[in-house]
Amino acid sequence: SKAHVVDLCSAPGGKTAQLCSFGFGQVTAVELSKRRIRTLKENLTRLGMVDAVNMVVADGITFEISEAQPRASAVLVDAPCSATGL
Repeated sequence: SKAHVVDLCSAPGGKTAQLCSFGFGQVTAVELSKRRIRTLKENLTRLGMVDAVNMVVADGITFEISEAQPRASAVLVDAPCSATGL
């Protein structure tokens, strides 16, 4: 698939890993916390998926996709940022 999916509130990475496993063309993981993005990176590295994800430290409310990236086909939001991956 050539779809580009943006995962907001992405750490610790459960949703992001699921998106990668579904075979989307590109996954962008957006996380506000630098500390939590480190956890995200550690988990994706452990799963062998770190190279498949563009990780961005940013506020999901103001995040904008760069012009160099394809337009997002979908956005996944864990609105309460529960870290449960649900």
